[in-house]
Amino acid sequence: MRIAAILLLATAPAIASEDAYWEFGDWSVTVTHSFGEEHAYTECRAWTGGDGDPTLSVVAGLIDGETHEPPHVEVVERAMRGQPTAMVDGATTAFLFDDGTLFPASMHTGESEDGPMYRIGQIFLDQDVVTPVLRAMRNGAMVHVGISPQWTQTFSLTGFTASFGKIAEQCGFDPSGVI
Repeated sequence: MRIAAILLLATAPAIASEDAYWEFGDWSVTVTHSFGEEHAYTECRAWTGGDGDPTLSVVAGLIDGETHEPPHVEVVERAMRGQPTAMVDGATTAFLFDDGTLFPASMHTGESEDGPMYRIGQIFLDQDVVTPVLRAMRNGAMVHVGISPQWTQTFSLTGFTASFGKIAEQCGFDPSGVI
């Protein structure tokens, strides 16, 4: 009987708790797991950019295996200690797609969660425009984000649709309104 129980446990599918990484075109996807005192957290992130440039990300999350955070879109810029970000706190900015579609957004700056080692600039969209922006990302080839001429970043959307599908699969939300 014990041997049967051991074999059953050994052959049962494991609960997904390992971090994972994929690449699709110009986009990368990570799924990371962390455990608090009372809850298990999963973050699903698709992003492009980086290597010293800002990143454009789509992020969703789970708490204890249940979707708690609908996908949101953010642009993040990091500057080393003592250096300012190119982003300006409180500035109005926009996402401009290659088809001419424009979505307003807001900038915020401050210290990173890790303390004063980095200055962070972030651009967020209001939740009511996230789905239209995600659809524009699916349909577009490029998106420009910024306040021209002071700061503009161009991001490739090659691989976005596959990346969005992967975070939907991994974080258990329905992607049908977007892809």
